[in-house]
Amino acid sequence: MAEAAKKQRVSVAEMGLMIAVAIVFDLIDLAIDLLSLGTVGAIISPFLTVFAYLIFGFWFLYKGIPIGTPKNFIAFNGSLLIELIPYLGDLPVLTGAVVRILIMVRLEDTTGLPLGSGGDKKPPPLPKTTGRPSPS
Repeated sequence: MAEAAKKQRVSVAEMGLMIAVAIVFDLIDLAIDLLSLGTVGAIISPFLTVFAYLIFGFWFLYKGIPIGTPKNFIAFNGSLLIELIPYLGDLPVLTGAVVRILIMVRLEDTTGLPLGSGGDKKPPPLPKTTGRPSPS
């Protein structure tokens, strides 16, 4: 159990903190868009979105989570493009991207397989059985 805890790049508490920060950014973005009725929100919202994505980009970089792998790149930058589209940016896309990346990181750390890098590492072989199978 202690071995598995050493391999984790992001602790459960930090995962919760990252998700909470993403939710706060999404709620602030939604509040700005709803309260300004589109005028001020259309100007401020893209800056807030880019700021939030810069924070998470550096946070992932600091934790050793590559954003340049194909699946993480599509999740992170694709959600950024969706956030910059008016009215679609009100959806919790940042939170979804952060949750998706954190789930993939947790699975990679638990299984030891690089899930987000195109699968260039093969899983370990199954143990070979000897003798005949036992009758049921």
